Amino acid sequence: MQAVKAILKGRIEKTILDLFQLVVQLYPELSKKALESLIKAGACDHFGEDRATLLATVDDAIEFAQKIKEFQEETAGLFKLDLEAPDYQKVEPYTDYERLEFEKEVLGFYLSGHPLERYEQTLRSKGRITIREALAHSGKLLLQERSSRLNELERKKVMQWLLRH
Repeated sequence: MQAVKAILKGRIEKTILDLFQLVVQLYPELSKKALESLIKAGACDHFGEDRATLLATVDDAIEFAQKIKEFQEETAGLFKLDLEAPDYQKVEPYTDYERLEFEKEVLGFYLSGHPLERYEQTLRSKGRITIREALAHSGKLLLQERSSRLNELERKKVMQWLLRH
């Protein structure tokens, strides 16, 4: 909750244009874990860097913020330290699948897509259609699901939801 309050306060006070500004603005209220979760969820995509690069740069951003905060404390806020932010740690970008798995990890659902989207043409070529399309054709539907993560009660809830929509 501390991180959310700090982010909202930061948004009101000024526009944050990069990861380093974000961390300087919100440090120490924003923990490393919270920052990593924001990146994994895509909340920092507007900074123009890949999520893998942002995650690789988190430690540098925190260190940068610590230096600035220490200077401000030592000078009792009388002076402003104008340091140039370090460069991002460029790393190989995440695959679409990795990006989606991170979203699922921190949010509990896929936000920017679904892992099956890349197979859409293949599935359509084999005659597979969406649930909505099947219901529109006949009103009756036989579904097969494969998931080791769902228990029986969860399966029933999912099936009830699917039949309602």
